[in-house]
Amino acid sequence: MPVKLITPDAFDAPGGVSQYYTRMVRACGALGCPIEWVNMGQWRPDAGQPDRDLLILTNQDVRLIPQPYACIGVAHGSAMERAVRNGDTGMWLDMGKQQAEAGLRNRTFWVSTCPISALDVKNHMGVTIDRIIVVGCDTATIFPGERQIRREDTRTPVIVHNCTEQNKGSDVFPAVEAELRGQFEFRRLACVPDKLGDFLREADMFLQLSREEGGPNVICEAMSAGLVVVGSNVGVLALLTPDVAIQSREAGCVAWVNRDAGVVSFDWKLLAKPLLLADFVRGAWANRALLDPRPYALQHFDMALYGQHWCDAIQAAAGKLGVNL
Repeated sequence: MPVKLITPDAFDAPGGVSQYYTRMVRACGALGCPIEWVNMGQWRPDAGQPDRDLLILTNQDVRLIPQPYACIGVAHGSAMERAVRNGDTGMWLDMGKQQAEAGLRNRTFWVSTCPISALDVKNHMGVTIDRIIVVGCDTATIFPGERQIRREDTRTPVIVHNCTEQNKGSDVFPAVEAELRGQFEFRRLACVPDKLGDFLREADMFLQLSREEGGPNVICEAMSAGLVVVGSNVGVLALLTPDVAIQSREAGCVAWVNRDAGVVSFDWKLLAKPLLLADFVRGAWANRALLDPRPYALQHFDMALYGQHWCDAIQAAAGKLGVNL
């Protein structure tokens, strides 16, 4: 197969990158564009065909591929954007430098999961816009059945989250959880891709406390599962225009509801105020009858649409890079 995904991640493993890749491979395969999953430690450039192979890699890993191989770099997120927001000098000098080197590599075409991620690639990696395609995010039809939220039950509502690293909100989350303890049950997202639909169907709300995101795909998946979604205005949530305010205890600090998409977002700078974030969660749950993101997700993040975007990106990259697929 000339299209190869070169990655250290295992197929179907927990974690955002492997889950993204698993869905990408399945979606493209279903549309007649097979992608071969290859472990990075086992890939040998001397055994490939540079005139026919098109390699897909994440962010800074692109720089590890020798010329003249053609590459698609997948921009899940930008370490440099994270460094700018967090003042993380180490991140800037380490992964940020690697991403910048990857951005300058010849015969590389870049794919971003949303327009915000594409902008980060352009601004921080020196990639010209004609080398970037935005493919959209993951999807709705991964879920086998219609989900009916038990919005009027007397049980404690379940919030799922992915606050595992500082840029995902691990430093903020404990204080938010403490403020909401007894009102909500919290569960961390930790499951293989095949179980994600079942996991989300047992929940009522998704909480994102990220400072930067390439997507994230799980927001689109939580929306398609019909959860009440509350999150910082990064990645996909930054693209949704707010139209109704949810006031917190501090004057001037509000979260915004997008009624068309059925989601609640707030300025990421408010991550430093966990008591306000707890207010936003309570406000979103109080208004849950008005928040149904599933129709929007099915229209914009469907699996077939996502797969078609990826197939189109592969064909466009092959054409621009002179690869004979």
